[in-house]
Amino acid sequence: MIDGIKTPLSSTTNHLNWQFDGSVTTDAMSRELVTDEQAWAVVQVNPNVSLNLDAGLRSGSASYNSLSAVTIYFETGRNQITLGSIVLPAVLAVINPLLTELGTQHTNTFLGANAGNATAVQAAVRCKSCLFSPFAATQVDILPFDVQTAMGPTMTGLNYLLTTTFDVFQYLRNSAQIVGAELDLTSSLLFGFVDISVLVHCAELHAYQPGFRVGLPMESLFTLIGIKWAGFFLNFWIVINAASSFTSFELMPTFYQYGYAFPFFNLTQGTRTIIFGNKSHLGQNFGILIAWMVIGMIGIVIFTELGQKQNRKKNKHEVR
Repeated sequence: MIDGIKTPLSSTTNHLNWQFDGSVTTDAMSRELVTDEQAWAVVQVNPNVSLNLDAGLRSGSASYNSLSAVTIYFETGRNQITLGSIVLPAVLAVINPLLTELGTQHTNTFLGANAGNATAVQAAVRCKSCLFSPFAATQVDILPFDVQTAMGPTMTGLNYLLTTTFDVFQYLRNSAQIVGAELDLTSSLLFGFVDISVLVHCAELHAYQPGFRVGLPMESLFTLIGIKWAGFFLNFWIVINAASSFTSFELMPTFYQYGYAFPFFNLTQGTRTIIFGNKSHLGQNFGILIAWMVIGMIGIVIFTELGQKQNRKKNKHEVR
């Protein structure tokens, strides 16, 4: 089986990074490799498969399960796009043809060895899976992506979040002089509604995307560059965040690893941990998001003061 996997991989370099580890001997060890994010998927060749198959052929027992030959472990909760469109298709493209070929070879060998033994053939026929599909793979999704509403806060919903945050900023900017002291309350309520738009109910948890994390850095820069350039920066901010957040870094050029330090990636990774329970990086995620909040707040203070100084100089010049 292992040699059958290595053969097609040796003929080309255009494939996933396969590693063969004979020290992984139990289901728990295979699962841990996936849940600890050391591997995107683990293909476990289960022991005694051939012995069990031969016993099923001899006894004609229908209890033989061809799916016990190979187990593929993965977790779509980590990234359903990477798993569903890249990893699983690539793994199955290697494993399924190989299992079919090995099964055909085993059936031909058995029938050839028992061509004159009607009793053995009749017993084997009673175990249909033993002859027609002796080897198959079981797919085990350890942490499935089973909360469909999570598509919003972990995927394109973040783009809508950022756009909505921009709209809120414009409203607050235009209303600041009219609303006056009530602006702080209005701001809190509006950003709260932004969060509610991507609310996800999961058991007793309520996971949400905080608009302040992505909105404050944007708002602070708008204070400096002015509203006429705000739309251009909004597009840039969306692209630079989204480009490095929705697909796994292993599939992208090294350049895109800058996403580790940007809000979208940390929002997505943290939300997946909260909703699906995969490996936690929440300390890092919250630390980076809080850092962006602090940067935004400091930026607003500095850029606002600079703007006020410019206005004071302009007013003083006009008075003279």
